[in-house]
Amino acid sequence: MKEVIFLLEIGEKIKKLREGKGLTQKACAYEIGISERFLIAIENNHAYPKVPTLHKMTKLFNCKFGDILD
Repeated sequence: MKEVIFLLEIGEKIKKLREGKGLTQKACAYEIGISERFLIAIENNHAYPKVPTLHKMTKLFNCKFGDILD
């Protein structure tokens, strides 16, 4: 059950990190190398990023995997 809750929070954390950097969804998606539509789906918990995408996010947001996954 904890895994389900964990997955539901990823989108919210990514959105907060993006907003904290002052990035639009369009600019963030471009920097990460994904479509804006996919980023929107991630932030709305309709899709989940794979590890390579998460790695790019940690670089862009200057954070650790744990900041997104914890």
